[in-house]
Amino acid sequence: MSKPTVFVSTPFDPEGADWVRRFVDALRKQEVNVWSDQSIRQGEEWGESIRAALQACDLFVGVLSPQNAYNRKVYFEMGAAVEAGKRLIPILSEDFERAGVPFVHHRRTLTKGLPEVAAREVASALKEPAAA
Repeated sequence: MSKPTVFVSTPFDPEGADWVRRFVDALRKQEVNVWSDQSIRQGEEWGESIRAALQACDLFVGVLSPQNAYNRKVYFEMGAAVEAGKRLIPILSEDFERAGVPFVHHRRTLTKGLPEVAAREVASALKEPAAA
């Protein structure tokens, strides 16, 4: 049986980069393949690479903070995940205000705490059946 793949939408704020790196490392320890836009090689077309990765992933994780939630790249990635019918789990910073941000209402969300705890929660969600 192949390992599940999680698409991790990376933050656009430098403060969140270390958290995401630790989260990705912890996911890999949970036997999960991880894809992020850091996986795009030089010369590859960004939009097509994102779409192909989304088609291949089992779950989309968006790490959202007030600094990145309104970025059009985040909207593109989340919108493409919804269009592809992928399960989404937003991970929200503690100071994140949900109002006005699509894709986070009526979804299971996690609060950004310890990356290892979030990774265990995401790995656990991969074992749950997808909602119809």
